[in-house]
Amino acid sequence: MKTVVKSYAKINLSLNVYGLNNGYHDLDTVVVSVGLADTIKLKKRKDKEIKIKMKGYDIPLKENNAYKAAKLFEDEFATNGADIEIIKKIPIGGGLGGSSADSAGVLRAMAKAYGISSDLKPLADKLGSDTAYQLSGGFARLKGRGTDIEILKDPPSFYVVLALVGGGVNTKECYALFDRLNRAELADNDKLIEDIFAASFGEAAKNCINGLYYPAAELNSEINRSYEKIKKTCPCMSGMTGSGSTLFAVYGSRKEAYRAAKKLKGDGLNVVVTKTIKLYN
Repeated sequence: MKTVVKSYAKINLSLNVYGLNNGYHDLDTVVVSVGLADTIKLKKRKDKEIKIKMKGYDIPLKENNAYKAAKLFEDEFATNGADIEIIKKIPIGGGLGGSSADSAGVLRAMAKAYGISSDLKPLADKLGSDTAYQLSGGFARLKGRGTDIEILKDPPSFYVVLALVGGGVNTKECYALFDRLNRAELADNDKLIEDIFAASFGEAAKNCINGLYYPAAELNSEINRSYEKIKKTCPCMSGMTGSGSTLFAVYGSRKEAYRAAKKLKGDGLNVVVTKTIKLYN
């Protein structure tokens, strides 16, 4: 019998980046899950082997975070292994948290399959900066390396158009360029959260600031070109998620989102219409 779980993409509505702390940048970011998701199908094995199948991707096991998650779980709870199939919908390297989502999804699937009810956060914290957040998803504020999580329950939902800008952005290079540029812009995350809960998206837009936008746009010139096209559709708020290259735009209704998506497709952008989702665990 297979265990099936969904792992959802996230977008950073804001991303404040600070100085280095023990080799990592401190962050303060407001995030929300959206409906774009990977599907993880897992079947228990009778031995200790872990097999990962990720259609369309050939990632070496030592670099595959989904494999690392399964192995960490197996070692921690002395279980057998698993056959794992991941059906990818979240692009890799687009700032949508797909790798962390898959890592967290594998932990959740392993726990469900093997009947383990222990707290998975300590394992998730070993796997990546926002993996622990991806155990539950939803609307949240993350600080530090992303392991300090404040879940913000029951915000209003909204429609989002994701522009999947080609070429991606290398995260390591983006942070290195951020340090060299020394051009930090900071969002008022308290005000952003207040405005989101009030559904005052026009006000919230003032704090949809991503400190990595300028280095990302310098590394991938398509980001700026695509963003100019997005702004012409008059979204309520918009920005870049993570270290890029995916852009997001929020609209007041489903009809407006699909109208904007049609226009952006006509302008040559690869877009997906989706909606924010609440906690999924």
